[in-house]
This record gives sequence, structure tokens and C-alpha cells, in this order.
Amino acid sequence: ERQIKEYLKKKEYNHITIDCEIEKLVEYKYLNDEEYAKSFVLTYSSKYGKLKLKSMLKVKGVADSIIDSVLDNEETPRESSISMVADKYLRNKEITRETLNKLSRFLYSRGYEFDEINSYISNLKNDL
Repeated sequence: ERQIKEYLKKKEYNHITIDCEIEKLVEYKYLNDEEYAKSFVLTYSSKYGKLKLKSMLKVKGVADSIIDSVLDNEETPRESSISMVADKYLRNKEITRETLNKLSRFLYSRGYEFDEINSYISNLKNDL
């Protein structure tokens, strides 16, 4: 909704017209923030962690309650997501203490939580 409101404001429509158009779009089910959030999470959950997805959706103007419900009902397992991102990062790199520190910072920048990162890195150390 916010993106469409900003677009219409940029085109210099007045507030009454914008509100009316938003109501019509919602009524016709062309505009649904919850469905948008679900598809956004489905698209980007393999690249980013929960924290990054939450901040990206907030920037897009989705309400916190919708974000929380969508992320809580997410069906993608977090372990496979973090392992895919980490495996891609570690490709062609020697696994050293410095590399693991850089990996943890990289994963945090991708929005994964500290518990997930520490769990994955400890499993990685055990496999060595």
C-alpha cells in the first residue's frame, strides 16, 4: 500500500483520490500486504535470514504484525538456508579460524541470528 501511495503522490494526485484508489484496490483484492509479504519471504528466504527479511519488509512499508505472522509461519527450514549461503561463501576457501570469523560476520550481515550462526559454525568445526 505504501509503495502505491508514494507513487501516486509523486504523480501529484491529492490525498482523497489516493485513499479512494487504495480502498478500491483492496476491495478488488489487487492489493494485499499479507500476500505480498508471503511471496517476498518465499522469494528471498533462501538468501537472507529472518532479521534481514524483517528489515527489508519494514522498509517496504509492511506492518509489523503482518511481518511477524508471515515470518512465524514460514515453511522454509532455516538450517538449509544458512547452509546454502555459507557453502557458497566457503567455496574455494580454506577453512581457518579467520575464515570462520569472516563467515560469521557475513552470515550476520545476511540477517541470520547469532544462535543460528554459532550452531552452524560449531557443526562445521565438529566435521573437521
